[in-house]
Amino acid sequence: MVAAFLSLWGSSAQAVGPNLVQNPSFETNTGTQFQGTGFFFNQPGQTPANFPGWTVTPTTQSIAVVGDNTVTGGNAWVQLAAWPSPMTTSGQYFFIADGDFTNGVDALISQVISGLSIGSPYQLSFDWGASVCTVVPPCDTLPPFNSGWDITFGSNADSVNSGPVPFQSFSGWKTYSNIFTATATSQTLSFLSKGGPSGVPPLSLLDNVSLTMADAPGPLGILGVATAFGYSRRLRRRIGRD
Repeated sequence: MVAAFLSLWGSSAQAVGPNLVQNPSFETNTGTQFQGTGFFFNQPGQTPANFPGWTVTPTTQSIAVVGDNTVTGGNAWVQLAAWPSPMTTSGQYFFIADGDFTNGVDALISQVISGLSIGSPYQLSFDWGASVCTVVPPCDTLPPFNSGWDITFGSNADSVNSGPVPFQSFSGWKTYSNIFTATATSQTLSFLSKGGPSGVPPLSLLDNVSLTMADAPGPLGILGVATAFGYSRRLRRRIGRD
């Protein structure tokens, strides 16, 4: 019974401490669209977007924008065929990037996370989804699309993909969660948009990014549980004698 309880307790790891990601839901920003070397900029007069804490690295001509849940239109690269419902999972804004890596318009967004403890587990979670832009008519006659993210955290790598999504549809918000071990005191967390088919364009959505230390049980934790169990047994015996 004790062994079973310890096994159950040891199999769960809970997030503890503050979120180490700055500007996790892209709420602090200026403008509505990124512009820089190699960036596609399709509407003159707009203010380039900037998210403190995040860096966007262009590929050939990356397309990356910030979605605003108070606006369901705007320029072509924000005008989704199907807007998320709910509009965001945290706050007012979310991040959108073209996933068409075949044409070189995918985007990499990253952030350096410092103050990590080498060998310690960290829980990464975020909300993501897939939609498609309405600039390619007629959307309703095109084949299903897919979109997602290639994720890296230091030397760790993973990916998410929506699978086939009908055109003029939204995949629905999905939540990713996984635990990674830090191998350095400072590591880069990055998201690279990926999707298809080429030329559609498929769009990857991102919101509510969180990285927290995971409370993985160790010898002291197990000792504490064993002590508590032993105290409980002694208490029951005493009550039985009384």
